[in-house]
Amino acid sequence: MFVRRLVRATRAKASGTAWKPRGTVLITGGTAALGAEVARWLARNGAEHLVLTGRRGAEAPGAAELRAELAGSGIQVTLEACDVADRSAVEV
Repeated sequence: MFVRRLVRATRAKASGTAWKPRGTVLITGGTAALGAEVARWLARNGAEHLVLTGRRGAEAPGAAELRAELAGSGIQVTLEACDVADRSAVEV
């Protein structure tokens, strides 16, 4: 008889090199709560340009304030209205 059992997983050892964001980073849902927190983390950790997308782009509630906050720390911020679930909206 075969049954599933839970076993304690072993923790993988870290490689010692943490990921450092550089250049331009695209964040889908960038003006929503979670996206904004990710954007702030990226700004603190070296990203130079953040492209924040969302269905409403710059018209999203709080988007202007988030842009000002990030730009105040020297980050270039681009806000784009884009629904990533719509293929035609993301094709170039």
